[in-house]
Amino acid sequence: MSKIKTVTVQYRHGKWECSITQEVECKTAKQVLETITGFDINSKQTVVGSNGFVADNPKFLRQAIEKLNQLQRQLARRTKGSNRWQKTKQRINKLHGKISRQRLDFAHKTSRQITNENDILVFEDLNV
Repeated sequence: MSKIKTVTVQYRHGKWECSITQEVECKTAKQVLETITGFDINSKQTVVGSNGFVADNPKFLRQAIEKLNQLQRQLARRTKGSNRWQKTKQRINKLHGKISRQRLDFAHKTSRQITNENDILVFEDLNV
């Protein structure tokens, strides 16, 4: 049985997003913990694990930088406030939203893979 607490609806980067918070009762049996893995946050890779797990940083902004530069040059040539300027601005905003969603998707998939494979996780505390 679950109970919905809050619902937030937003329009961001040309897409509608909905965030739902709910309260869920969990009645699962306790499991025996077996694997302990330490993780380090690295500049070249996103996460490096003591068990040999390595998640390379996909660098989504570098993949989209050519298209982003083209759109920003177009925007600079437009008359500020015109309809074409507004449309180009929306296209730039949409591309930034796509990059943001790609990063969130990568972070979610990586964290989910790490939590599924390990019982206890230890992360290094860094002041970056």
